[in-house]
Amino acid sequence: MSLYDNSFAEIAALDKTDLRTISLRVAGPAALVIAKSVKIRERLDAANPGRVITKDAGDLLRLLRNSAPTELGARLSDLSRHDRLRDQIADVIAWLRTQFDGERSTPMLRLVSQELEGIESAVQSERSLRLLGRQLLSGYDDAEGVAP
Repeated sequence: MSLYDNSFAEIAALDKTDLRTISLRVAGPAALVIAKSVKIRERLDAANPGRVITKDAGDLLRLLRNSAPTELGARLSDLSRHDRLRDQIADVIAWLRTQFDGERSTPMLRLVSQELEGIESAVQSERSLRLLGRQLLSGYDDAEGVAP
């Protein structure tokens, strides 16, 4: 995925006295949405509670909060035109629909509320991820020409 969705970023040392930098290609936000979603789904499907890490759901929420979700959805639609990406993107989009549709809590929404416990309320984190996730799906659907 990141072979198709990437951009150059300037990477610098954390030590302010080290002035070296390097320009590298890094995965773009659409590739990261797919990677995080696949990772969360695989771990939830494995039914091994020790492998489920709440951080991944928190990372997905932070990614959606710091990007334009509708544009990410449109980008995923564009990327799905590539034969190598089509099935994986369609599969992830279908799974995300199960996580963001309706008003009930879902496994992903519960993970994000656990990750952000003590930082923001469960209601806020779940609503935020659901809303931003729906915006991503709406952007995808609009780009695909799917009626709401």
